[in-house]
Amino acid sequence: MTKFIIRQKGQVLNEVILDSSQSWVAGRKHDADIYLDSEKGISREHFRIFQENGVWKIEVLSKLSTMTSNGEVITAVNLSSGMMFSLPPYEFEFVVTEENSEAHSVSEVIPESISFSDRTVVHKVNLSAYIKIINDEGDIQQKIKLEGGDTWVAGRDVNAQIMISDHKVSRRQFEIRKTTLGYEIVDLGSVNGTFINEKVLEADDTVILKSGDIIRVLDHQLVFEILDPNFFDKIENLPALNEPIEEEESDFLPMNISEEIQPPPSDLYGTAQPQIEPIQDPAAVRTKRMRIGLIAVILLGVIFYLSQNTSDTDELSNVAPAGADPLSALTSQQKSEYKQSLELAKRYHMEGNYNLSLSETEELAKKFSVKDPELERVRNTAQAAIESQKLLIKQEKEIKEREQMEARIMSVVDSCGKDLSRFNREEDLDNCLVEALQLNPTHSKISDLKIKMQALMVEKEARLRQKADYNRRVSQLENMYQLARKIENEDDYIKTIATYRKVIGSTLPDPKGLKNLSEKRLAQLKIKMDKKIKDYESQSVDFRKKQELKQAIMVLRAAVKIDPTREDLKDKADEIKNELRKVMMVYYQEGVLEESFGNVEGGDNRIGAKEKWKKILELDVTDGEYYQKAYIKLKKYGAT
Repeated sequence: MTKFIIRQKGQVLNEVILDSSQSWVAGRKHDADIYLDSEKGISREHFRIFQENGVWKIEVLSKLSTMTSNGEVITAVNLSSGMMFSLPPYEFEFVVTEENSEAHSVSEVIPESISFSDRTVVHKVNLSAYIKIINDEGDIQQKIKLEGGDTWVAGRDVNAQIMISDHKVSRRQFEIRKTTLGYEIVDLGSVNGTFINEKVLEADDTVILKSGDIIRVLDHQLVFEILDPNFFDKIENLPALNEPIEEEESDFLPMNISEEIQPPPSDLYGTAQPQIEPIQDPAAVRTKRMRIGLIAVILLGVIFYLSQNTSDTDELSNVAPAGADPLSALTSQQKSEYKQSLELAKRYHMEGNYNLSLSETEELAKKFSVKDPELERVRNTAQAAIESQKLLIKQEKEIKEREQMEARIMSVVDSCGKDLSRFNREEDLDNCLVEALQLNPTHSKISDLKIKMQALMVEKEARLRQKADYNRRVSQLENMYQLARKIENEDDYIKTIATYRKVIGSTLPDPKGLKNLSEKRLAQLKIKMDKKIKDYESQSVDFRKKQELKQAIMVLRAAVKIDPTREDLKDKADEIKNELRKVMMVYYQEGVLEESFGNVEGGDNRIGAKEKWKKILELDVTDGEYYQKAYIKLKKYGAT
C-alpha cells in the first residue's frame, strides 16, 4: 500500500492512498485531489504525484514558493518510502507499507532560482462569509455576517442565526457549516424544501457553497457571498498613479472594483464582488467611481500579469513546455526584431497607449507565429485595459443620463402629486405618471405617490371584499339546505337528518332563516319516520299471524333501515327469523330424506327432494341458514 500523509504542526490531517492508475494534484482548488487550505503561498495546483515506469514521482507545478526535502529546494524527485517534504504550513511523508515494495532512490535534487517575473503570486485576504436576504425588488433587506462559530441555522425559529419571518418556513430550514473545504449547506428535513440555484437540496445531502450562490426557500431569496470587508479601504490607500508599484506580495486579493465596473473574466480575480453602500451625492459617486476606474486601468495589467503566472492558468501551460525557448525556431535577426517589437508593445502599455500595444502584439504574433507566454501576457493585459477604458466611458455617460432622468421624474411626480383627489382610480394616476413610469417604474418617489393613492382606495375595496365574502358564505348555506331537501325527496332518512343538522350547526350567515326551516323539516321528518315505522310494525304482525314469516322479517328490516337505532325492531326480526328457520329445517330434512330414497325429481303422486328445496328458496330469507343449504342442493342437481 502506498500512502501520502499530510501533517500540520505535527498533527495528521489526512492520509491519501495512492493509486498508480491516476495522477494526484495537490493545491487550494476545491476539486483538487489533495486539498490544501488557502494559506499564503499555496497555489491552486501546487504539485502533483504520479507513477511513471513503475516509479513514484513528485513534480512541483507552482513557481510561487519553495518546496523542500532535507533542507534542499526541489522541483522534481523520485520518491522512496519514508521521504519527507515541507511546504509551510504543511509537512508531507511518502510511505510504502507493502513488504515487497521496491525502494526507489532519490534522484538528484534540482535547485531552482525563482525571479519575481516567473513566480506565482498568491495574495492573502481576510475573507468573511455573508448571507444577504433579498426582497422582491432585488434590494438587500438584511446582511448577516457568518461569525461566532462553525454552524449557522436558518429558519423561522427566533433563535435561528439566519431568521426567515414566514410561518410557512420550517423552524429549522437549513444549516450552513464551515469546514476545511469551505462552506457547505444541508437541508434539515424542511417541509417546503431548500433550493440552491433553483436545484432542490435533498435532505441530509451537503453541497459546497460558492460565492454568489442563490438560496431559495419558498419566495425568499438569500445570496451567499465571500467578501473582503476592508477591500475599499485598501483601494483608497493604493499609491498614486505616478508612483511605482513595488514588487512585493499585497495583503489583499484583486476583487471587482465596483458594481458598475465589471473586470475581465471573473476567474481572473477569483473572489466575489463586494457590495458598495449607495452614496447619496451624485457628484461624489461620479468622482469616486472615476478614481477607482482609473486605478483599475493601471492595476489591470499588473493583476492580469501576476494572475497569469499562477498554476490555475492551464492555457499558458499548454503554450510552451517548461524550460523550452519559444523563439528557438527564429534566426538571430528575427529574434532581435521580435524582442524589439515586444519591448515597444510594453512601452506603449506603460505610456497608456493600449490600442497601440495591442496592435503591436497582434502584428507580432501574426508575423512570427510563435507561442510565447510573455507575448500572450502583454496582449491580454492590453485587451483588459482597453475594455476597462470602454467601461469607464460608458459609466460616465450612464451617470449623466441618470441625472437627467432623475430630474425629469421629480418634475412629473411633483406635478401629479399636487391634488390626488382629482383621480378616481389608480389607473388615472398611472396615466398622469406615464412619462416617469417609462423612465423608472420602480422609483421611490413614484412608489410613495402610488401608496398615497392606494390608501384612498383601500377602504372602498375592503367594503367590497367584505360584501363579496358575505354573499359567498350565504350561498354556501343555501347550497347545503337545497342538498338536504334533495336527499329528503329520495327517502334517505339518515343522510337527510345529517345534512339538516349540518345546516343547523353551521356558522355561516343565515339571512333567509334556513336554520329554522331545517329544524322544522327535521321535526316533520321525525313524525313521518315514526308513522312509517309503525306501519311496518303493523304489517309485520299481520304477516306473522298468516305465517308469512319471510314478509314479516322484510318489513321489520325496512323499518330498521329508516331508524337504525331501533334495537327492538332488530330483535323482533331476529325472533321471527329463528321461527322461520325451524319451519325451513323441516322442509330441508324432508328433501334430504327423499334424496336418500332416490326420489329427487318426484313422481307417482309423490313430491321429490327438488320441490322441497325450491319451497325453501321461496319461503326463506336469502341470508337464512337453510336457504343457503337448499341452494347448494339444487345447484348440485342443476336446478338453479
